[in-house]
Amino acid sequence: SPEELQEDALDSSLKVVANHAEDTVASGLGGCEALGKKLRNQHLLRRVYHTFLDGGNTARQLLAAYALWFLFLPQWKAGRPWDIAGYLIPISGSPRTFISMLAPVLTQTSAVLVEMIAFTLLAGAMDLGRREGNAVDTRDYLVEHHPDILDKAQSSVTKIAESHCPSDRPCGRAALAFIRTAFDTAPADGPPFPPTVMPIACWVGVFRVFVECLTSREAETRDKMRDVQGVITLLCSNMQYVTTNGSDDERAA
Repeated sequence: SPEELQEDALDSSLKVVANHAEDTVASGLGGCEALGKKLRNQHLLRRVYHTFLDGGNTARQLLAAYALWFLFLPQWKAGRPWDIAGYLIPISGSPRTFISMLAPVLTQTSAVLVEMIAFTLLAGAMDLGRREGNAVDTRDYLVEHHPDILDKAQSSVTKIAESHCPSDRPCGRAALAFIRTAFDTAPADGPPFPPTVMPIACWVGVFRVFVECLTSREAETRDKMRDVQGVITLLCSNMQYVTTNGSDDERAA
């Protein structure tokens, strides 16, 4: 069974899962959905997820990242990539534990795919928190106990404008999607959380990238900033909240 796999067998199993998933994706989304359902029923998802969290073996972690990517490709195609979290939070036990387990993944990894999936999973936790009206165990917990996640998100967002590596751009957009689900007051991603002040470094980072993209002379750079209206809403709503409800220090910042 997946829970009884020996360490030497786990690498082989992950390679099989990733290769199988890649072949299934090539055959169409219907087959990909069937594969994902089969693997979840076999509890293999639990083992793949815990392997993804283990940064002690980066090669194995990357294999697990590929497996997660392919297993949930239909959600990405449907524009709901963060639905993945709905399967994985119960494995962790609670939203708080889920967030705490992903924090070291982001601070330790240098792999673009691992980082992108981690931000997508965190966006999923925020999305579920919004839908359940549970800011305390999701956004508020993350802001208070894991500010390093927001620091990494701000750093990753800068890649949207600065990086010329194509693989860095989806990673930056995943980080931006996470920030939006945590702090946006628009109801597009479910009922919004109660408004709160976005950390100033995070706000400034998003604003800087937004301006750099839109004012660039290169059309390719301008095109990197997708969903312009959504970013404007995020920045303006937070600025308005700080103006009317923020402390003197927050307004000064």
